[in-house]
Amino acid sequence: MNVFIIILIILLTIIFIPIPLKLTLKFNKDEASLYFYSKKIKIKDESKPTKKGKIIKHKIIFRPKFLNTENLYFTLKANRHKPTLKLLIELEFGFEDAALTGLFYGLSSTIYPFLYQYLKLFFKIPRYTLEPTPNFENNCFKLNIESIFSLSIVKAIYIFYILRKNYIIAENLESSNSTSI
Repeated sequence: MNVFIIILIILLTIIFIPIPLKLTLKFNKDEASLYFYSKKIKIKDESKPTKKGKIIKHKIIFRPKFLNTENLYFTLKANRHKPTLKLLIELEFGFEDAALTGLFYGLSSTIYPFLYQYLKLFFKIPRYTLEPTPNFENNCFKLNIESIFSLSIVKAIYIFYILRKNYIIAENLESSNSTSI
């Protein structure tokens, strides 16, 4: 009986307490590396050169149909049970032309609020930092993304429920529209 109570307490703790996951993504010129906490995860390059005359098979990509995107948008925006995301983006870039570097700096500074609003739709964001640094002297590109993602199982199930409910509504609308034609 005591073992059952201990297992039940552990399961309830896992279900309701969010688990923080730390991911780091680094791009430096031609190499990319991904870290989960401090462990490096290998990224395989699966691009293969194609021979002339060889037929390339295209993969079929599953894209769910969300016909009622406005309803989905407002439902996700009003959701109080979002996972938490703390995000730090460091971007250092430079081009051979200083004018192009300045233009890219303005573009990266302009994208900041749009990216924040898009991420805010799916996550609670207590800390979000984007630090673009132009390098007018050297030709370089470095991107470092550090994120701490906290998710509890209950929140994941609730978000899955919202998406599934909207998908079922979209399927029903599509099937009723196709039968009425």
